[in-house]
Amino acid sequence: MGHGYVSDLNDQVDEGLCSLEQAVMVHLQSNCYPPIHPAMLPACMEAIQFVEEDMPGASVKLPDGIRLASRYMGSEYTNLPSAIRVVEACHLEAFIQQEED
Repeated sequence: MGHGYVSDLNDQVDEGLCSLEQAVMVHLQSNCYPPIHPAMLPACMEAIQFVEEDMPGASVKLPDGIRLASRYMGSEYTNLPSAIRVVEACHLEAFIQQEED
């Protein structure tokens, strides 16, 4: 699996075969190891939206009981990480739609 799998999921979204939300859920559950809990889907979708809107530093509220460390070891965990941190932690980079110039 990996990046090629996400590219295939993006193609399915582009062709209208599934929604972006469905593709991200498939990614979280079958393309990540260990799988990322389904409760993270809303936070992942919000993070994607913030990054696409050029607001990567916007805070994303995680579900109760879920926390992310900041990027570096030894840092504190938070339930309000930046959108870009959620994207990185959940490997969502390929789902970010880049505006064409």
